[in-house]
Order: sequence, then C-alpha cells, then structure tokens
Amino acid sequence: MDVLTNLCDQMVALHLRIISYDKRILLEGRKDPKVMLLRTLPEVGPATASATVATAGDGHQFRDGREFAAWLELKPISRSSGGNERLERISKIKDRYHRRLLVTGMTAD
Repeated sequence: MDVLTNLCDQMVALHLRIISYDKRILLEGRKDPKVMLLRTLPEVGPATASATVATAGDGHQFRDGREFAAWLELKPISRSSGGNERLERISKIKDRYHRRLLVTGMTAD
C-alpha cells in the first residue's frame, strides 16, 4: 500500500508542476506580441504559439503559410508511380515536437 501512496503522491506532484509550467508559458506568451498574434489563429494555444515564435522568429523570412509548412517539413509523403500520384501521411522529418503541437491543435475538438 505504501508503494501506491508514493506513486499517487508523485503523480499529484507531477500534475501540479505541469499546471505551473502551463501558467508560466501563458504569462510569458502574453508579454510577446508575436505570440499574441499567433494566438488569434484558430486552434493555436500558448504552447504552440510560443514554440512557433521560438522556432521561426518573426516569420518574415516566409512568403506565406505554405512556405512555412515546407520549412517545417509538414508535407504529405508522395508515393507516385506510373502517373498515379498518392499522398500519404505527413512526414516526421524535421521538428517532431512542433509538428505534434500543430497537428494536435488542428485535430482537437
């Protein structure tokens, strides 16, 4: 029983630490106008916006969203043969953490 109590206490402590980090990301993001601008996009939360600003800076190096997605390598894998083009899952090559944030945010209900 002591083992379960110990594990439960560790889970509660971890949960409280995660909540603390989430609040810190939210507060730090409110100080940055680039993060606040990204948060106006649908399904973009504080963690995704902060990671995007940390990864791409102000974003002026990209002409449009498609170029940014290509830079992140968020593109479907192409398997084509004999004139038949097939697009499969999104590749996982470059920044897996950022990809996970973006895909999770866009598929959230």
